[in-house]
Amino acid sequence: SSAQIKQQEQLKFGMAKNTIAGNAALKRAYEKYAVDAAVTTPSLALINRDIDAIGKAQTHLAQLMVPYHLKAYAALNPDQQAVYRKLVAQSNPVPEPAVGGPTLEQRFGRLDANNDGYITWEEALPSRTSDFDKMDKNQDKRVTPDEFGGALPFASFDKNKDGAISKAEFLDVHHRMFMKFDADGDKRISPSEFATAQHAAGK
Repeated sequence: SSAQIKQQEQLKFGMAKNTIAGNAALKRAYEKYAVDAAVTTPSLALINRDIDAIGKAQTHLAQLMVPYHLKAYAALNPDQQAVYRKLVAQSNPVPEPAVGGPTLEQRFGRLDANNDGYITWEEALPSRTSDFDKMDKNQDKRVTPDEFGGALPFASFDKNKDGAISKAEFLDVHHRMFMKFDADGDKRISPSEFATAQHAAGK
């Protein structure tokens, strides 16, 4: 009905207005992480705080949005609610248990932090940083050949040929790979570009 449409528009406007600060806070958290992780010798404690800040900003943004979604659902009549539930079930099916690891869609979803259907470098950065930290067994901020477990040759990361990979070297290579697979140059990875990258990596 026209009354429902008007109410939905008001809710949409209210949510957009009241989540501006939340979106801005999340953007700042990602930007701070990018700056802190890009230095030659990043502080592990600082990086962990940055990741925690990103998680809190994401949670806060979701909490701001939930009341509007609930009000919008409550404004529907029973028949409309039934149709809505059916559409949600069809678009978000319960995933089948992965055999031998997560599916391509699941890997993409884990990186797509804001669920907009694309992966930016800022969204991919926490995962790449975590990969480095897991390899750095003794936490000396360097990965040696014995610690290294990447798909690419060790030498492709060790740019200064000092026999170890710094976090900056590791992230720089992955950033270059990100830009390489960003086929349309829009600074974000689409599902099809992600599939191409995963295929190239043998995943």
